[in-house]
Amino acid sequence: MNSEPRLPLLLVRSSVVFPHAVATLHISRDENLAALNAIDGRGGLGSLVLAVPLADPTREPTVDGLATVGCLARVMDRVPLDDGSERVTLEGQRRVGLLGVRRSKGAFTARGMPLSDGGADAADRERVRPKVDQLVERVRALSERDPRTSSELARLLARNAGEASRCADLAAARLHLPYAAAAALLAEHDVERRLDHLLEAVDTELAKHELAGDLRDKVHEKLRRDFLEQQLAVIQTELGQADPVETDAREFEEKLTKLKLPAAARERVRREIAHFRRAAPGSTEAARVRQWLEWALELPWTRERATPADVSFARVAEILAKSHTSLADVKNRVGEFLAVRSLDGGARGTVLCFVGPPGTGKTSMARAVAEALGRDFVHVPLGGVTHESELVGAPWGQAGAVAGRILQGIHRAKSANPVVLLDEIDKAQLGNKEGTGGVLLAILDPEQNRQFYDHYLGVPFDLSRCVFLATANDFTGMSEALADRLELIRFESYTESEKLAIARDHLLDRARENAGLTRHQFRVSPAALVEIVRKYTDEAGVRQLQRTLDSLARKAAVRVVQGLSGLEVKKEHLLELLGPANLDQELRFERPRIGVTTGLAWTSVGGSTLPIEALAMPGGGRTILTGSIGDVMRESVATAMSWTRSQLAALGIAADALESIDIHVHFPSGATPKDGPSAGLAVATSLVSLLTRIPVRHDVALTGEMSLLGAVLPIGGLREKLLAAARAGLRSVVVPAKNSEEVLRLSPEIRQRLEIHLVEHVHEALALALAFQGRSRTRTALHALTKHRLSAGTGAGASRARLGKARRTRRTA
Repeated sequence: MNSEPRLPLLLVRSSVVFPHAVATLHISRDENLAALNAIDGRGGLGSLVLAVPLADPTREPTVDGLATVGCLARVMDRVPLDDGSERVTLEGQRRVGLLGVRRSKGAFTARGMPLSDGGADAADRERVRPKVDQLVERVRALSERDPRTSSELARLLARNAGEASRCADLAAARLHLPYAAAAALLAEHDVERRLDHLLEAVDTELAKHELAGDLRDKVHEKLRRDFLEQQLAVIQTELGQADPVETDAREFEEKLTKLKLPAAARERVRREIAHFRRAAPGSTEAARVRQWLEWALELPWTRERATPADVSFARVAEILAKSHTSLADVKNRVGEFLAVRSLDGGARGTVLCFVGPPGTGKTSMARAVAEALGRDFVHVPLGGVTHESELVGAPWGQAGAVAGRILQGIHRAKSANPVVLLDEIDKAQLGNKEGTGGVLLAILDPEQNRQFYDHYLGVPFDLSRCVFLATANDFTGMSEALADRLELIRFESYTESEKLAIARDHLLDRARENAGLTRHQFRVSPAALVEIVRKYTDEAGVRQLQRTLDSLARKAAVRVVQGLSGLEVKKEHLLELLGPANLDQELRFERPRIGVTTGLAWTSVGGSTLPIEALAMPGGGRTILTGSIGDVMRESVATAMSWTRSQLAALGIAADALESIDIHVHFPSGATPKDGPSAGLAVATSLVSLLTRIPVRHDVALTGEMSLLGAVLPIGGLREKLLAAARAGLRSVVVPAKNSEEVLRLSPEIRQRLEIHLVEHVHEALALALAFQGRSRTRTALHALTKHRLSAGTGAGASRARLGKARRTRRTA
């Protein structure tokens, strides 16, 4: 390697010399002139030099600042110039790696180590040939769009397509590549990678020229339109016709004169009218300004719908009774709210929030409030709202900007004092919980909504004249600031008789109206209606019931269209019309089962049954929990397990019995998340049943939190849970005695359909839930364990005594 002769270096800054290509350079720097003067023989013609790119052409060259790969080139021509510089023509020979670079007498010299280009054998040529052909075609396409690229280059590349390395170097030398990209191509000695880089570079240039062509066409079209519009304006002036822009601007000014706008809004409208006059006719900007002016001038700034003078408690009660069946407590509270508002009392800052399961009448109650007040109704759905701009708008200068949902609703209502319902306020997800509360507080707080700022409108708008209501299914995740601002009114689940009354009074008529039928064309017998409620719907509200009746009404409509007399639905027709009953009977067993208990759950959509299964298997004392349960429920299971282990001796079970088995507790419907402490009592019952081999009664449901000592603690959502038990066809329910006050408030219908047992300790629940049959040592021990509870009066008699005590305590208070 040291035998290679040292050759002078030409440091190229503006272009890169490639093998197989001819390049003409202007040499003016001292180090390059010194290198040329060092060439021997015939004025340097025919001599070899190394043309080397710089690592950074903006800096002065140093030994360490040169590229590591250069091009061995032959000097073809030298032309001295008047200013002392020279024009040199070089013919590239091959790539070389630089060795031993040094500087002496002003010139850089180095030895050149030849580098292999690759792609020389037949297999390599066959592999890279498709990329060569692609390069030829794309260079031909580029030459048609870029005047700097000669069409001769594509023909030259096509003639050399059989030599991939030569073809790549010729393309790199002739294409107008950036200096850094060209230097990188020279340094790359693998021909396939060089072709990939070249294809990418040519594709980039093609994309640039395509974009430039599109922009050029758009500019030409805009200039053409502007020219035609100017000519049209001159022609209209000559003919004495009015300028349409000026006509529209004067119409906006006339509307502004007639409206009573706040000072800030009036000034903003004036500025935008002036902006509209300046904008080019037909332009996007003019259209956007026109849209804003039309929208802002149509807003009901001061236009209010007159409230009837007779908004009395009696009128409110009449309207609510007409629109809703049952919901007595809700109607009373809404009536109080409206009565106070009619007296101009302090309820103006109160925002009622209707909370309850879906289908219980929350939205329709809000409509009834609007009817009672004689105001327009604005429905603003918040479910799925993820950005505050959906409520407060986006700046009108943005493309596609619109006002927020609040002002859009007021604009549709055409009055400044409507009833605005923020529906599903618990489902708004504006970034985080606190962010949601901040935006909604600005809308609901009367101290802030007097100056409500919608970003699209750009000036404050007074919302204080609106009556705001809200609905929610679950209020547990709401921010504290927002929850403190709302007054909650609970909508409870409907009983069976309430559902039947609602169906008779409202749903059947609505189904007929939706299907275009008369009362004689579609009828449902009372027995069929009861069967539908019991067997075809399992819900807290009446939404599914309405869908079922709508389905039957559509079938009646088909019969009417076919020329038949309509449809009278009877109980025996339901299987044919609606198919099999769709209530899930999978986990409602017909006989007692060991380790299987029915619990009760309370969710945002109402109550439901919660089956619990326990199974023992050989193992090492593990407890396995499945069913998508949360941390609180896991702790509840752990408490039940600890209490059960403490009772092993009393149950006549060996103390080490659990060390040789694993216990698996499963909560079916594994895809549904579950959490809460109220399953503790039911879990303890399953565990005792499993260990004693005594089955659990299939017609009993249990709910209650339990302490580590076995005390049964109160739970929430009792009414919803009891209704779920009634819908499931259960006969008895075991609940905490500390919930006796809530039991007293239950309607007679619920208490008549269910046998409600109030218990204070787990022992009492076991005596009620386990199906004692026959005699065994374990059964005898368990019976003795619960005997003192039985003697205290477990069962219906004890429950009545506890209810009587709660009633007397309540009366004394």
